[in-house]
Amino acid sequence: MNNNNFPLIGYLSNPDKIFYNYLDNVLIKNLIKNGAKIINLNLENLSIKINNNNIKNKITILNKNKPIELDGFISYGYMSKFHFEAYKYIIEAFNKKNVPLLYSPKIINILSNKYLQSLNFIKHNIPVPKTGISFSINGFKNLSNLNFKKKSILKELFDYGGDGVSFHENKESLINSAAKKLWKNEYSLFQKYINDSFGRSIRVLFIEEKPIAIAEYVNKNNNFKSNNSFGYDNFSLVSLMNSKKRKIYENLAKKAVNSINFNNKENMLITGVDILDSKKHGNLILEVNPWPDIFDIQKSTNINVFDLLSKCFINKVKNNMNKIKI
Repeated sequence: MNNNNFPLIGYLSNPDKIFYNYLDNVLIKNLIKNGAKIINLNLENLSIKINNNNIKNKITILNKNKPIELDGFISYGYMSKFHFEAYKYIIEAFNKKNVPLLYSPKIINILSNKYLQSLNFIKHNIPVPKTGISFSINGFKNLSNLNFKKKSILKELFDYGGDGVSFHENKESLINSAAKKLWKNEYSLFQKYINDSFGRSIRVLFIEEKPIAIAEYVNKNNNFKSNNSFGYDNFSLVSLMNSKKRKIYENLAKKAVNSINFNNKENMLITGVDILDSKKHGNLILEVNPWPDIFDIQKSTNINVFDLLSKCFINKVKNNMNKIKI
């Protein structure tokens, strides 16, 4: 823990580096530029000791087998399920020690599950595509006969960049795919296919639950998923900062963010809300994303997202440091 005005922040490098190695470096540079001291952490070097005999430090975080005391802890980006489970254990420990995080354990539990998000949206009267879940093959058969006989979408509960989303022409294909997920002990969602939003979606980016940037993903490869491709030859992200519908999108997205954080006092520092704009069904919320992409929307809208995110996280850490002093 730091005793001066420069907060000591532990940055856990994403263990799945294929997408996030460069992002980690940029975010760390912005945190340092805005006044933080950084301890670089790696998953393989961390461990947690729980000891009832030591009243002062019942929970000890160890880095390379040495205790560390931090003013804040942050990590960014989707991870494999195995690494994500470790990440959740780590933030639970830091949360119990009252160390500020990017997302609290309660919030990340909802943000990492499309089913739990859907329940929050519906509870707060937020429009979503018709969605269903079941827990057996017979259950999925009954569900599809009632609501998903024609073109439909199958979604994993937690995925990155739409990799767990698939399109199905008929209920037989849908049930077959759901059954394969069940064989791997994985549940999935059925969702109505919105055909007049093919390959397009709106992204509203929030910092501290305030909309700061908005753009539209457009797929160029005849793919129903708007942001499943890589490289600007395959998709575009068009700024909607001057769109006449900007406020409409932002207001709906704000309702979605508020529904996730309805019973929690802690602000979510960064989220990306995905919206379908359908002439037939109106504007529909797809999901609220943790760790949304920063590079593309920053380039599209000319908003310095890395700077804003690093500043708001440092402010959160400093506010907590001031509370501890009092």
